[in-house]
Amino acid sequence: MANKEKVLVVSTTPFFGGGEAFIVNTLSRINRDIYYLVRCKELFDYLPSSKMKFLASDSLVGQIKEVNNYTKEIKADCVLLNGGSSIYFTPFINCGLKIIYRHTTNYSVSNILKRCLYVFLLHICYAFANRIVHVSSFSLNEQKLFLRKACCIHHGVKMNIPYHKKPGEGPIRFLFVGRTEAAKGIHLIVNAFKKLPEGMAVLDIVGRGELDDFLLKNVSSSITYHGFRTDVDKYYKNSDVFISLPVHEAFGLTFIEAMRHSLPIISCDTGGISEIVQNEVNGLLISRDLESIYKAMLQMCTNRHLITILGEKGYQIGCTKFDIDKVVSSIEEIL
Repeated sequence: MANKEKVLVVSTTPFFGGGEAFIVNTLSRINRDIYYLVRCKELFDYLPSSKMKFLASDSLVGQIKEVNNYTKEIKADCVLLNGGSSIYFTPFINCGLKIIYRHTTNYSVSNILKRCLYVFLLHICYAFANRIVHVSSFSLNEQKLFLRKACCIHHGVKMNIPYHKKPGEGPIRFLFVGRTEAAKGIHLIVNAFKKLPEGMAVLDIVGRGELDDFLLKNVSSSITYHGFRTDVDKYYKNSDVFISLPVHEAFGLTFIEAMRHSLPIISCDTGGISEIVQNEVNGLLISRDLESIYKAMLQMCTNRHLITILGEKGYQIGCTKFDIDKVVSSIEEIL
């Protein structure tokens, strides 16, 4: 049997976010000989240690050297630069096939002048890449040059859980999973939730980030902060509604994880979110202000039938559009 092509996956993000979940849930399924060079220590709990190295250098030049050394050591046929600062390595990587996998949008850079520079540098990197993969059509449309190299491949999950109707009793259980930072709207979610009548709902928060101290101060009988967890499936399973309100989001992997567990979604129409959530079909797309968030939460709390209808439709959409096998097949076609 012929040897599989060797692919080196490079990730420079130090925390476990959507790009790292993508490595664990998707790239590890690809029918290639996969090696990993990463900065996130939590990835060592998920991936084979014999094929993984820690990206030790703190400098851009040092990291590029490490990537080229490991590429040469394993004789990689392809280097996949998994978002973040690793994209900037593209012009300097010595490999026949270089793939940029982009998980964010240009709006992740809020300052307009810095964003212009960011976009300029991105397109320089695109010039040196063989393939550019965007996780949403929104992100793909932000690319202006080298479009023949580009494509959109949505994230996916294993839709192997049968549709599960939520029980119609007890308080409504809301769930947030993700980076606990202002850009994800967790502070707005907590403050809006506190306006609900006591005993009507509970809020579970899973993740880690810059607002950890804020969350710890707001823990109560109805708000539980679980921190970073690897066993997130049990939180989805025990919840009724998923809520996340990002300022910018190319494509939310946690959103389709929620759909896998038949959860309706409360979010806002930003970036590629509307490619996942259809308003009043499998969730509610609202404005990012306290009153709108409160009203959406209250609507869910007072209408369990709505939770059932939106959750069931979300599960159906997930099975049709976001099954992991389709995603893996699309990625293998470009490797």
